[in-house]
Amino acid sequence: MTQRLAAAAVVGWCLILQLSVTAAPKSPKRDEQRENEAVAEARRDLQDAQDDLKQAEKKAQGELRQWQQAVEELRQATARLSKVREQLEGEHAEITGLGSARSRLQQVTEEISRRSPSVLSAVVEQNAELRKQIAELEVQANQEGDLAARRAAIKALPDLRTRWTRLEEAALASHPETTTLVQQQKEARQEVQRAGERFEKAVETAPQWRDAQSSVTKARRDAERMEESADQALQQSVRARQRVAKARQHLEQKELQDRRDSNRPKPKKNN
Repeated sequence: MTQRLAAAAVVGWCLILQLSVTAAPKSPKRDEQRENEAVAEARRDLQDAQDDLKQAEKKAQGELRQWQQAVEELRQATARLSKVREQLEGEHAEITGLGSARSRLQQVTEEISRRSPSVLSAVVEQNAELRKQIAELEVQANQEGDLAARRAAIKALPDLRTRWTRLEEAALASHPETTTLVQQQKEARQEVQRAGERFEKAVETAPQWRDAQSSVTKARRDAERMEESADQALQQSVRARQRVAKARQHLEQKELQDRRDSNRPKPKKNN
C-alpha cells in the first residue's frame, strides 16, 4: 500500500512539472527583443569608443604640435646663445686663443671636405639602405598622418644620423688621402676645447652670457616636458584605437548571432 502511494506521488509530481513547462512556453518575440537590445548596446559602445578615439587623436595632435614648438624654441635659444658666444669670443680672443684655434680647425676641415667626395663615395654605395632609411624617416617626421609613426621617426633620426656620421669619419680616417688630415683635425678640436674652457672661465660672470644660458636651460626643460606629454597622449590614442577595434569586433559578433538566430521573424511569402 505504501509503495503504491509513493509511486502515485512521483507520477503526480511529474505531471505537475510537465504542465508547468507546457503552461510557460518560450517566447520567440521576447528573445528577439533581447537580441536586438544587445546589438543596439554594442553599437552604442562602438560609437562611444569612436568618440573617445576622436578626442584622443585631437589631443595627441595638439600635444605633438606643442612639443615641436618647444623644440623650435630650444633651437632659437641655442642660436641666441651661439650669437652671444660669438660676440664674447671676439672680445676675449687674445686671452683665450679660441679664435685662432677655430681658424685652424676650419682650415683642416675645409681641406677634408675638398677631398672627401671621392673618399666617401664607397660609403654611399655600401650603405645605400641606411641612407634610404634616413631619407624616408626625414619625410615621415614632417608629414601629418599616423601620430605614432611620426613620433617614432622623430626619435629614430638622431641615432641613424649619428651612425652615418661615424661611417664617414671611419672612412676618412682610414683612407690614405685623408688620414693625416683627420689626425690634424682631431688635434685642432682638442685645442678648440681647451680654448673653450678658458673662454667659459673668462665670461662666466657676464650677464648676457648667463641670461642666454638660462634661456637654453629653460627651453630644454620645456621641450623635455612637452615630449613626455606628447608621448602620453600618443599612448592614450593607441589605447583608444584598440578599444574601437574591440568594440567593432563585439558588434560584428552580436550582429552575426542575431542573423543566425531562429527567433528572427521570417518574411511573408507572396501569394
